[in-house]
Amino acid sequence: LGDEEGFGRVTSAPCDFRRAEEEEDEEFTEWNNGAGRRSSAYAVESDQAYRTLKDELALEWEQAVGNRIADQLVEGMSYVDFLRPFTTAAFAYGREGRQGYLEGLTPAERRKLRESGEEQVSAVDLSRRNLRKIPLEAYLLLGPFVSKIKFSRNRITEIPTQLSRWGTIGSLLFDYNQISRVPASLGVHCGDFLTDINASHNQISALPSTFGKLSCLTSLTLSANNFKSIPTVVGECLSLRKLAMRNCQISEVSAVGTLHRLETLSLNGNPPLHHLAIEVGACTSLTTLDFDPVSFPPREIWEIGREHLLSHLSLLLLSRQTLTADISSLSLRTVSVGLCREVHLTTLDVSDNQLPSLPHCISLLSALTSLNLRNNLLQSLPPAVGHLTNMTALDASHNHIAALPPPLGLMAKLRSLRLTHNKLTCLPLSVRGLVALGECLLGSNPLVQPPADVAAGGGGGGGGGN
Repeated sequence: LGDEEGFGRVTSAPCDFRRAEEEEDEEFTEWNNGAGRRSSAYAVESDQAYRTLKDELALEWEQAVGNRIADQLVEGMSYVDFLRPFTTAAFAYGREGRQGYLEGLTPAERRKLRESGEEQVSAVDLSRRNLRKIPLEAYLLLGPFVSKIKFSRNRITEIPTQLSRWGTIGSLLFDYNQISRVPASLGVHCGDFLTDINASHNQISALPSTFGKLSCLTSLTLSANNFKSIPTVVGECLSLRKLAMRNCQISEVSAVGTLHRLETLSLNGNPPLHHLAIEVGACTSLTTLDFDPVSFPPREIWEIGREHLLSHLSLLLLSRQTLTADISSLSLRTVSVGLCREVHLTTLDVSDNQLPSLPHCISLLSALTSLNLRNNLLQSLPPAVGHLTNMTALDASHNHIAALPPPLGLMAKLRSLRLTHNKLTCLPLSVRGLVALGECLLGSNPLVQPPADVAAGGGGGGGGGN
């Protein structure tokens, strides 16, 4: 069977357990200072490994182990050394004599036992082994005693679908590999116990629809992958408390809106993320929120702090029910595109801020009936405001507006127009289209046409406004 390293590259011959054991014992004896001492613990561990393999694998050895061993292990590692993480855990567990008892518990009883700290569990660490595949033994040798398995920093490219034996795993780490796909069976078989997943630094771009069945998942790390948005199924993991998706290509994070228990959200290093979704305001348990500068919410909001930011987002989220958004007196210097996407709004109050202008995307708010721009620094109104044809009330008083855009006359439903305390010298002829206008306040403007005295007295009818 191969070379001086124990199990070598086998092509056809089945594995000889006794021969392998003798070779390993000889190597261990030489290593033990040449004193001829033989560790009984080592022998027991080896015997346990072989017994477990015989009982569990039930496959042709040349297929299960022999042909794969050279591709599985770091050069110079013997097969017993490879099995050590499994057999150590199995032997320690076997001494407890509790396997039958644990296997007889329901998932709920098992979780309660694990949470109480009364269950003695073990971990299997296969990190930094230069593995290109998750070895077969990682599926067939795991018993209910293993709560954590670690494949970090290998060269693994896929997670096979046969995961039924991972049903009691609580922590699964396979960060720093080359994995591009998460199998659907992970959510099917591991939903009762899995609480922690670290799959960062891989090549994953999507998650299976069954991922949402991981009902116990509390920590999920998916940083440095190929995601373009937070997957919708992540929002179905309602127990999630920590989510890290740094250094991806994420532009959309609205899926977190259902995660009311989420405490930590890390989104740094996502260049396409320009707008922080209003749905983040639903994450009322957030204590840590990390992200790079965004255009929405405005800098004036998120620079103040996390609590102020979440309060602002919560208010905008509530506006989807009330159809009213009041973002007055916040020292805002911009109305962002993110706000203009809330096309359901019928009332928007941005008064008492420091707005020098309005964006052209304001026209997206086509459902608006009332817009309050009072007491800002506006020097003009964009032509796009004329597309708000459902508008009935517009207050732009106490600004620095010197002229009105001709499209303003398209607001055929406008009943109230307040433009006092501006710098208007004349009104465009298009205001004749404001056929429903009942209130037009133009006082404290240097008006030439219509004359100032007419404007000052024109508060009652449509003629005064024109």
